[in-house]
Amino acid sequence: MSQVDVIEEAKRVLRVEARSILDLVERVDESFLKAVEILYHCKGRIVLMGMGKSGLVGRKIASTFASTGLHPFLSSRRGSEWRFWHACKRGCGHRYFQ
Repeated sequence: MSQVDVIEEAKRVLRVEARSILDLVERVDESFLKAVEILYHCKGRIVLMGMGKSGLVGRKIASTFASTGLHPFLSSRRGSEWRFWHACKRGCGHRYFQ
């Protein structure tokens, strides 16, 4: 692959990603607002769970939450229900998932 091909491929990928992001505009609705309100009013920890690729995404989200002053709890192990409910005791999970 030549340098020109690499540059053209990068531009193509960015155009595809840009279109995908713009397509999300139409999907922002009341459910987005509800999610924001839940996170904003959460007094405890915000629980994120995932293994493999979803665990990596969860780690990035947890890092973003932590940098904004929220308190994320990331669990990537199976059989962690006790830890999940313990973390949710005063968090969003207790209020919204019971």
